[in-house]
Amino acid sequence: MRTFAVLVAFLLAGPALTEELIDPGRIAAVATGDFDRDGDADLAMIVRPPREHGADRNGIYIYLADPYEGRMTLKAAATNKVPGSFIYAGESVAIAALQNGSILVTAKNDTPGQRHYEIRLTLAYRNSDFLVAGYGFSENVPDQIECDLNLLTGKGKVNGKPIIGAPGAVPVAQWENEIGQDICKGR
Repeated sequence: MRTFAVLVAFLLAGPALTEELIDPGRIAAVATGDFDRDGDADLAMIVRPPREHGADRNGIYIYLADPYEGRMTLKAAATNKVPGSFIYAGESVAIAALQNGSILVTAKNDTPGQRHYEIRLTLAYRNSDFLVAGYGFSENVPDQIECDLNLLTGKGKVNGKPIIGAPGAVPVAQWENEIGQDICKGR
């Protein structure tokens, strides 16, 4: 109920901003949480790309509450980041607020006859920016791979074996899935 109330307040409080940036019909998933740890509810969304762009990667938009202004302010806009065209029944995306204030974005495809995968991005608010702080990837075609990386520390596991690399957290707007895949696949 709280998520719905925050979304309605967002849509009503800033109609000019909403119309300018996001068609509400393109919103695929939302989450609310205190992402900047200031005690106010913030909003994170996965938004489908405009049809005319023909892309199948969705954007991540994060708004922080500004109680003094009585509105939410766009803090991160990262287009073309989350796979999922919504053409097949097995494709899904999700976004969730974690207890520690981070955001978990998940995209997966378990459509029969398709490449099965799951991608997990953990976003954390650090130094006034949203960073991709964690990356998880699993795929079962052609070779099984399970990878979990903490990009803040550079530590992780690939198929149960520890790996250590240089920390590599990047702002969400600069993130490309190839960054994590290159680490997971040892390139």
